[in-house]
Order: sequence, then C-alpha cells, then structure tokens
Amino acid sequence: MTRWSTSTTANGQVIAREFNDILIQRHLPEEHFRTLAIHELTHAWFFYNNYRDLPLGVEEGMCVMME
Repeated sequence: MTRWSTSTTANGQVIAREFNDILIQRHLPEEHFRTLAIHELTHAWFFYNNYRDLPLGVEEGMCVMME
C-alpha cells in the first residue's frame, strides 16, 4: 500500500501534497515482494511526477504493467 496526504483549502484547492510511505507485508517470497515493490514504487513515481488527474483505472493498469 502506498500512502500520501493532501492538504486542501475550503474550496478544494490543493495546497500541499506529501508522500508518506509504502507498506508491504512481511515474510513474502522474494518474487512476490519484488512484484509488489515495483507496483507500489510506480504509484510513487506517478505521485512525484504530478500525474494528479490520471484516472485510477489507468494508474492501476500502468502499475500492473510495470510489475
């Protein structure tokens, strides 16, 4: 799971975005860990490169493709 936070004004304007962390279950087989790490790091890449209006289905599809 990738976690980040967004601060907005009363009218919904984004004033700050912060990437918090990536959580991955412990004791996974190495190949499964690598697949999950790549998927979640792709979400982080989208965050840091400001793909804010990317539809969730497209973002998830791209993350699965990167796996």
